[in-house]
Amino acid sequence: MDKEKIGKFLCNLRKERKMTQENIAKSLFTSRENISKWERGINLPTPDMLLKLSKLYGASVNEILLGERGTDDNREQLNNISLEVLKDSNRKIKKIVNVFITTVIIIIIFFLIYYFINNYNSIHIYLISGYNEKVSSIDGIAIFSKEKSYIKVGNIIPNETLDIDMIQFLFLDNDGKEHIIVSSNDLDYTLTSLNNYNQYFSYNDIDNIRENSYLRIYYNNSSELIRLIFNEDMSNNHLFSNNNGTNIKPSEKNIPNNDSILKYENYFKNYFNYNKNDNQYYKIIKDNNNKINIYYSPETFSITIFENSNKIYIYNISDSELQYEEDNKNKISRFFTYDCFNQKCIEGNCDESVIKYFLEKYLYTFK
Repeated sequence: MDKEKIGKFLCNLRKERKMTQENIAKSLFTSRENISKWERGINLPTPDMLLKLSKLYGASVNEILLGERGTDDNREQLNNISLEVLKDSNRKIKKIVNVFITTVIIIIIFFLIYYFINNYNSIHIYLISGYNEKVSSIDGIAIFSKEKSYIKVGNIIPNETLDIDMIQFLFLDNDGKEHIIVSSNDLDYTLTSLNNYNQYFSYNDIDNIRENSYLRIYYNNSSELIRLIFNEDMSNNHLFSNNNGTNIKPSEKNIPNNDSILKYENYFKNYFNYNKNDNQYYKIIKDNNNKINIYYSPETFSITIFENSNKIYIYNISDSELQYEEDNKNKISRFFTYDCFNQKCIEGNCDESVIKYFLEKYLYTFK
């Protein structure tokens, strides 16, 4: 449709009746500005106004939309003007729909980008352990996320006959100032909502907490300070799942039933002490004036050995994996995981001499 042509036609129809724009506006109950915009071809009258103008000017709606009176020469064009109006309306609707869809797609893309940036690598799971000559902490776990964080200190195991009164979980800031996060006499305490604890700690503090966390153990009118070691076990820093293994039924993994495991369990039952509260077997032996602490958990089928106050061997019987940590002044100097069954290194730089030493000195003697 030709808006300018329609506007001139409306203007001529008004002048033929010797009426002003103000007169037309009052007759149609609209503003003079609308009449002016129609006659200048800026806007088109709405359908209801077209009907009123048709009646007022004595011209058909099709003639107004064509912008001229009907004649024999324009009869076909006049009859098809309604179809042109419909097509024009559909084009406008399609344009609006396309703009809407494009806007929605852009919003979704920006939301996905924001969600990815905000959540990628934002969840971390750490295994926690710590030890000194008198007290050990094992089987601890920490889950850090932007929503909530959970820290379970783990099992507190005295290496001597100690009567533990209380534990404190704390971290040191850059100035060496202690920040006690929680104090409890529950040795299996789980701390939740670390992010919002006392409105002091945020997700940005987590790295500092992880690198400078300690346990203070109070016992027999004395105390021990143990540095906690956080070994990252998992984080959501993969775009796609990296689980390429074969699915294993829980009963096959968690409740293994073979002669080898039965031999180990019989050995620990016969030669080790049993701690009912922790559901684990333990024994402290001396070797060249060095104390070696050995623990066996029938729940996880794992053997944990603390040697020379700076070496940890953790062997999982069910999957034959050996994890080795060597601590040098409260800092891990060596760490690796070795698959003893398939004789291959899984993580870190596996030391064959350490593996051979563990197998010959410990594992082969436990059966």
